Amino acid sequence: RPGAIYKAAVLGNGIVSCLSYLLLLYIASRLFPRKDRRLLSGLCAGIFFLPGVAAVKYAAVPDMIIMLLICGAVACMVSMEEEAKTWKAVLFVVMAAIGTWFHAGMICVTIASFLVLYHWYKTRKLKENTILCMGILGVSVVGGGFLIEKIWLYQISSNTLLGLKGSMEVFVTTVLEAWNSQGLLEGIEAILVKGFVLGLATILLIYP
Repeated sequence: RPGAIYKAAVLGNGIVSCLSYLLLLYIASRLFPRKDRRLLSGLCAGIFFLPGVAAVKYAAVPDMIIMLLICGAVACMVSMEEEAKTWKAVLFVVMAAIGTWFHAGMICVTIASFLVLYHWYKTRKLKENTILCMGILGVSVVGGGFLIEKIWLYQISSNTLLGLKGSMEVFVTTVLEAWNSQGLLEGIEAILVKGFVLGLATILLIYP
């Protein structure tokens, strides 16, 4: 029943919002230990009243799950600065990479996670072999999600006339289509726009 599925999605968004709030509060308390905890709690709660966040809370879309994954990844980063543990790095990489299962744009977070791994290697928080395994894990999670999506979409398309494409495939083909159909300048523009968005998102995750 569509109504039941929608209600379950909204309920799930509510649970995910609560978990995201706890993670945000953890991050804020670690980054600003001298600030009043009530102030930090209010600011973290206020995020969920922002128009963009408030709108998707009542929609059957994966945006809240993506928010939870980003909050979890940042929480792992903060915790690693306090005490480096391999399991934290594993959790960080999985959360950063699994976001691509829900939105192709999350590839920027995966790219950022590799840069963070390199930083942990340079600061000797993790050994070289561990960093290599973490990189392979991240690529495997992204590749596994892409493969599962392709198989799932193929099964749907085989029973219908719809030519469904995977999110990563759409992400890339939009650039190629702009290049082929609208000329060189439009193709370069599409590449620059997507590159700017991905680059900005990557920098904003790791810069703080």
